[in-house]
Amino acid sequence: MQAMPAKEVILTILLSILPIPSRGFGMGPPLGACVDMWPKQHGADAQTSDPPYTITTSKDTYSPGETLTITVSTTENEDIKFFEGLFVQARRANCSHKEYEEAVGTFALPDDETFLGLLHCQGGPNSAVGHIAHAHIVERKFSWTAPASSVGHIYFRATVARRQKTFWTKVTSEFIRDPLVSSSPQMCPIQTKETVNTCANSATSWNLSCALILLVMMIWTSKF
Repeated sequence: MQAMPAKEVILTILLSILPIPSRGFGMGPPLGACVDMWPKQHGADAQTSDPPYTITTSKDTYSPGETLTITVSTTENEDIKFFEGLFVQARRANCSHKEYEEAVGTFALPDDETFLGLLHCQGGPNSAVGHIAHAHIVERKFSWTAPASSVGHIYFRATVARRQKTFWTKVTSEFIRDPLVSSSPQMCPIQTKETVNTCANSATSWNLSCALILLVMMIWTSKF
């Protein structure tokens, strides 16, 4: 069998180690959105009006290892009666903590759930909930279990989409307080404006992708 030219061998290897591009939000939030919870392929800014959705919890305090029931539902807004996309995490309510952008705790879904799935974000397995199907949803309930050790006050944060270019990122619950912590909880910054996804400002993994793509182009156009 004839050997593959060296240029094609290198090109094949480089392409095989490139990260897979993110899926569109229509089939669920990609893992690349775990930190900013931003629907990167929607091509629009978030809505700035009051969200027509709410996040409520079965308790306003928690203890390590305790399980709470979380409900995401529509409000009485006459124009927006359902949602089509959902991405939920629990976050530390301490913006000075080095891990304030990491999801905390683990989620579990009802056995008959077909609209939502569990994601393994930077906080660990089942640390986020996101939609995996297309449907018009009025309300969803699921459970969240706190970490085995105290992480301080928390809150639940969601990105909720009515349609591709109509979505809200500032959908949050009330603070869920940790009785062991005396400091006041904080709501940390949430992105509302789309940013240009370029090699210069993308995350580290995508900077690597940009460098590899550039290398591929250089090899392909060289006299190798």
